[in-house]
Amino acid sequence: MRALRKENGLNKVELAAKINVTKEDVEAWEENEKEPTPLQWVALAKAYNTTVEALQDGEERSYFKYKAEIENEAKKAKRFINKANYPIFITLLYLCMGFFMHLWHPSWLLFLTIPIYYMPDKYRTPKRILTSPVALVLIYLILGFYCHLWHPGWLIFFAIPLFSTFFDKD
Repeated sequence: MRALRKENGLNKVELAAKINVTKEDVEAWEENEKEPTPLQWVALAKAYNTTVEALQDGEERSYFKYKAEIENEAKKAKRFINKANYPIFITLLYLCMGFFMHLWHPSWLLFLTIPIYYMPDKYRTPKRILTSPVALVLIYLILGFYCHLWHPGWLIFFAIPLFSTFFDKD
């Protein structure tokens, strides 16, 4: 998608304005986070002076699939600790921090990263991670333990339904 946009001499803002979407939509398409809706495909075809079929089934579509495959393999390679070993890794890190640095208290917070680690890949975006209930509990505990903001910190739990309402529209 990015290569096609650049071939046509458009930046993200120009393309977004041309097809009446947001710049974030264009970025999401280019990063394969989501695909255009049928109406957006039509607008894209019109903007690129081609047909929807050519975009979806032609070289451009195979480019999308190829890019998605490359990105999936890169994500797998980045995760050097496989899923089965992550809790073991966290436990060993906790023990090392406790025995060698005497950080028993703060290091137990590492265990809260385990559910975040096991989130499905499609939900593991910075926005989704920061708005997950587990992350909000972690933020609340850090605010309480390190900043002594227990009282105002509990207000963060009001954010859970708000985040669910505004960000979970998939």
